Amino acid sequence: MTHYQKANTDWLASCCLGLSTHWTAQTMPRHGSAHGFQEAVDRFRLADFLAAVERSRATHVMFTVTHALQMLACPHPVVDELLRGRTSQCDLLGEMARGRSALP
Repeated sequence: MTHYQKANTDWLASCCLGLSTHWTAQTMPRHGSAHGFQEAVDRFRLADFLAAVERSRATHVMFTVTHALQMLACPHPVVDELLRGRTSQCDLLGEMARGRSALP
């Protein structure tokens, strides 16, 4: 039998400001035509995104990992085995997490 434990959300309750965004395989660029998923991941301007988060002084970011088409902006061996072509070659999500944690 699985034992479920209620998550501790005290950290979230103590936050003043957070950001949330949906960036998915269906996200369109502000200008120009849509790109394929891998190209869109490659073109994601992570440094600009992290700078905007820093300027906002947000204490956390909720970034949509996948939605609608179930595409992941990171490699994932299990997903790759079950649903080929649904992951990216680079690890945008990992780079985002590492980049955010490196900010002051």
